[in-house]
Amino acid sequence: MNSIAQKKNKIQLENLLIRTPLGLRFWDHGANEPVRDHLNVTAWSREGGLTPIHAVRNPSGIYAFHGLPGLRDWEYPFDGQEFESSPPISKQYIIKIVDLHKRFLNAAAIVEAPLPDDRIFKDTINSPPERDKGFRLFSAPTRATKPHLAVIRAYLWDELQDKEASYAVLKIGIGATIWTGIADEKGKVAVLFPYPMAMRSLDTSPPSGRIPFHEQSWNITVMAFYGGADVTRLPYAELPNLANILRQTQAKIYEKVTSSLDQLSETLTLGRQLVLRTLDTKKADSGKLFIKPMN
Repeated sequence: MNSIAQKKNKIQLENLLIRTPLGLRFWDHGANEPVRDHLNVTAWSREGGLTPIHAVRNPSGIYAFHGLPGLRDWEYPFDGQEFESSPPISKQYIIKIVDLHKRFLNAAAIVEAPLPDDRIFKDTINSPPERDKGFRLFSAPTRATKPHLAVIRAYLWDELQDKEASYAVLKIGIGATIWTGIADEKGKVAVLFPYPMAMRSLDTSPPSGRIPFHEQSWNITVMAFYGGADVTRLPYAELPNLANILRQTQAKIYEKVTSSLDQLSETLTLGRQLVLRTLDTKKADSGKLFIKPMN
């Protein structure tokens, strides 16, 4: 091979361009911080094909996919050509997220690739979208807690069908802030979130003008969202679509077995987990929080 050919090959190697069609940044909705490790993230083409593609985590904690079916020509352009002004027609993929440390519920969703901007997935599944954070993951009911995190637990029960309210959504409001939890298949849910900042007391006692730290408490509202029917599972992932779970309509929630409300009012105390349940004065406490669809 002459020197001119060698130089030409060298230039071609230096200009090799490999694009990343899909990158996922994950966000811990409870602790309000990024999730950078211990996740198994897999994708399948919605057009068919049983072969899963596994994401690779980069040093920044982004889970990147390469080799997605149908995108090879876009991922490996010829002759080192520059990015086009717009990507080709996007394709849909089913993704599945499994937390190897069981901190979060396993999740599945449908996403499109390639992405037109910075190739980092921005959260359009959750509502409202948290575009500057990432794909939200929700706490598992068995998740270990930390001192700075509040925890509210419930065993959600479908009052109409007399069964677990699988994948029902529980929302906790503190002032203008809303924290969301999703029940597992057995109806058990844990909503974890950082405690609000300690409040200044309006009383003159104690002399410092502040409520003692261990007595801090907050008024909260509790709302449930539940469709009442089984949530269809996505193929390959064998889990419900996270978007459909979060789009469920508001449900009635029972403070007592004889009365249902649109929302409950409760008190959260620093350092004490709050367990929500429906009061039944005639029977032993079942530990269940009864809900039912409004329609």
